[in-house]
Amino acid sequence: MRDAESKAALQRVGRQIRDARKRVDLSQSQLGARLGVTQSVVSDWERGELESWRDYMEPLCRALGVTTGYFAAV
Repeated sequence: MRDAESKAALQRVGRQIRDARKRVDLSQSQLGARLGVTQSVVSDWERGELESWRDYMEPLCRALGVTTGYFAAV
């Protein structure tokens, strides 16, 4: 099980993903389709349940219109 600090960091990133996704007016399904993942994976990222978002850093940033620095604190 993750320690509280790691879980809090993942939840923070999840909020960042959600907020950026909404700013560019994409649904979870649309973002997932752009990245080749399912809607449920995007949902898990946004809830801070999966760390696999890191494997998609560059395409995620492109899809959300942000730089990698957006997630730099993680």
